[in-house]
Amino acid sequence: MLTIVVSFLILRYLGLASNQAVYVGFLLCLSSTAIVLRILQERAEVDSPHGQISLAILIFQDIIVIPMMV
Repeated sequence: MLTIVVSFLILRYLGLASNQAVYVGFLLCLSSTAIVLRILQERAEVDSPHGQISLAILIFQDIIVIPMMV
């Protein structure tokens, strides 16, 4: 939420419309599942507690992106 709010404020200051600023804020707050998954695999940390929690959060973000963009 902090990323969305900060990016919204910056983009509004730069002259973007509110709906465009929120949209860009949503895009910025999402992380890349593929990149994080590859790093966790390289470090053999996929099955670790922090690896599983990270993947759960990333998958949730991937699912929630559809309603956010609509």
